[in-house]
Amino acid sequence: MIYLYLLLIAVVVFGVGIACGNLLSIHSNSMRQRERDELHHLQLVAICVASNQNTRRTAKDRLPCTDRLYTAAYHDVCKAVDREMALRERVMSLVNNLRE
Repeated sequence: MIYLYLLLIAVVVFGVGIACGNLLSIHSNSMRQRERDELHHLQLVAICVASNQNTRRTAKDRLPCTDRLYTAAYHDVCKAVDREMALRERVMSLVNNLRE
């Protein structure tokens, strides 16, 4: 509906040819922005999932670095989770040594 109002205003101000071109440009920019927003949202979801993959079994299900959802932030979270797992294993090893 908003596009119809924009078209009407553009027709009055710029004429029909320019108005249609401007409206298509606005719509095209809006679609590109929506696609970028959706990709960004999916990348954030991937980061959230990676933060919960804190066992050796679940860590195997991580995204490959060629995936479009793989970002520098995703990589950083995976590395932090790897450090957490290594620390947890080290603590368990020390606890087992103390029990012996």
